[in-house]
Amino acid sequence: GAERSASTPPATIRQSRVQVSAGSFNVPGNWQRVRHLGSGTSSTVAAFRIGGEGFAVKRVSKIFAGPAHAIRALREVQLLMHLRHPNVVTLHELYLDGPRFRDAYL
Repeated sequence: GAERSASTPPATIRQSRVQVSAGSFNVPGNWQRVRHLGSGTSSTVAAFRIGGEGFAVKRVSKIFAGPAHAIRALREVQLLMHLRHPNVVTLHELYLDGPRFRDAYL
């Protein structure tokens, strides 16, 4: 089946806009939306699946809207890259959407 691959960046894969209850996600076309998991002030989390593998994706909207917003997102990425614990999700990929880097997907 289709698999995610760290060696194939999302920019080279056909993208599709997927509607989630709190907005839309611009993700690779082979990702199947399962359900909306939650939303906060600047982000939305949804469950996706490729074949039998499920995973969560967090969209941080307008990542560079201001310095505080960008620093908060960077801090979260740095923490997730270094933390290894059964109760903390593992960060597998990070990509920015579009040429203006409007949204970040973790």
